[in-house]
Amino acid sequence: ADKESFAVRLAPAEARWLREQAAAYGLPDVGKAVRCCVNFAAQRGSARPPALSLAAPEEAEEVAVALAGGQEAWVKTCGGDLDSAVRGVIVACMEADAQEVFGVVRCKTNTSEAGPPPSDRWQGLCEAGAAASTELSAGTGEAPDS
Repeated sequence: ADKESFAVRLAPAEARWLREQAAAYGLPDVGKAVRCCVNFAAQRGSARPPALSLAAPEEAEEVAVALAGGQEAWVKTCGGDLDSAVRGVIVACMEADAQEVFGVVRCKTNTSEAGPPPSDRWQGLCEAGAAASTELSAGTGEAPDS
């Protein structure tokens, strides 16, 4: 339990998209879907996504999101408050290929405030990540909660 939990306010369409992706990729909850988004954006993104404030705060839906230390530190470098930063990451991922975001195992150890490590310091997958990756490619579709 090296994760800290936050209540993040999202636009209804963003929360719905996260629930749909969690269901489609066998993720345990919306929080895990958000962590996939953060790892994808931090490790694959060419630039940090801009923070986005809510257009209609009164319609916002609150979701619980747990982030590991490095994930939280990276998100906070995107600017704005945590809600806006997380929303920016989610919206960027909504425009990406969902298979790339959710169907590829990425370890949180490669997400830090500085972004991804240089290629020569890349840690590869941790044990849980390697196991999850094997399961995904074996087609069981049951990704363990890493």
